[in-house]
Amino acid sequence: MPYPNAVLKHDTIRHAYPINNCINFNHNALEDFQLLLHDAAFVHCTLLTAAVVEDFIHERPPAYATRLHLTRTLALLNERLATEEAQIDSTLHIIISLGTISDLLGERAATNAHMTGLGQILQMRGGITFLRRNPKLHFKIGRLDLAWSLSTGDMPRLLPNPVC
Repeated sequence: MPYPNAVLKHDTIRHAYPINNCINFNHNALEDFQLLLHDAAFVHCTLLTAAVVEDFIHERPPAYATRLHLTRTLALLNERLATEEAQIDSTLHIIISLGTISDLLGERAATNAHMTGLGQILQMRGGITFLRRNPKLHFKIGRLDLAWSLSTGDMPRLLPNPVC
């Protein structure tokens, strides 16, 4: 059994997202829970993230569950990108997660593709003005942009002037 009790689960989540302990984003956790109930792409992306972390911790190649949730996440995301739902917040969260995962795994081409798409959607949503109204999303995008810069040596792509 990977998690002997709920305390360990909570502790793992707390350490995975330490920024939540330092900054109050006035984020409604109920919204995330509702996404898990109503957004299949978000569900598969969440399960993908958990599977990737487990594979990474155990230093093993992607397991069946990882490949399954990646395939389903990408299929559902591609369907969504062809509709007006391409610009909804959960789409941005999914792309950020995919970009973070691909960067963690050293998949530069995939990270590049996710960042390109993310940049296009951000521009459609209003760019930095939109992000200023969404601090947690702004932080996550900034973190991905920093990870890209550190791993490639390139300048930030999504937030070229991050101290605004």
